[in-house]
Amino acid sequence: MEACLEIWKKTSDQHISLENELKRLGQETIPQYEQELAGHQRKIIETYNDEWCEQVGEPRFQAELTRLGHPEKIHLNFSAGMARTESQRELKQKELLELRSNFNRDFRGALDITAPTNVNWTGEWQRLTESCLTEYEEKIKGAKEKAQREFQEDFISKLRQSGKSWRRIWRNILIFELTWILTFWTLTRRVGNPDFLRPSAKSPG
Repeated sequence: MEACLEIWKKTSDQHISLENELKRLGQETIPQYEQELAGHQRKIIETYNDEWCEQVGEPRFQAELTRLGHPEKIHLNFSAGMARTESQRELKQKELLELRSNFNRDFRGALDITAPTNVNWTGEWQRLTESCLTEYEEKIKGAKEKAQREFQEDFISKLRQSGKSWRRIWRNILIFELTWILTFWTLTRRVGNPDFLRPSAKSPG
């Protein structure tokens, strides 16, 4: 009998504990989860349109649920990927701000480097392209023509200098040959002259 009373007491205590737990769940835990769920749903509605949710979001969620088996695993898996994506986004945002700042500096612009879109930047770039392209093309053409002209002038100058050097060399060769010919001709005449072989007469002392 005492054993039965003990079992009944434990069962009654467990029943009371379960009732209290159910009451807590109904009054605190479930409303809290419902509030969080409503907040997540509201954020999804504000961030993504209905078409994307139907065609992309929901099918992807169901596929991941089938693959991973539990929503918590989906949350953990995508949270890690989201952290990497956010890091890359911050890096690209920093690079974008730097490029915009350089653009303002190089082209004397005054556009907002923190603008959420590139609409104004695209328009300014189009304007600069249309207005400056012809000017840049003319400058490039002029620089090309100047380089060709300087090259031709330098080449002709070097040819002239080379021609002068060759003329000087040929002149020296001709002078040497003429000198040799005259020397040979003079020696030949002296050898043919008998007086050339005789000792020269001495002047009376």
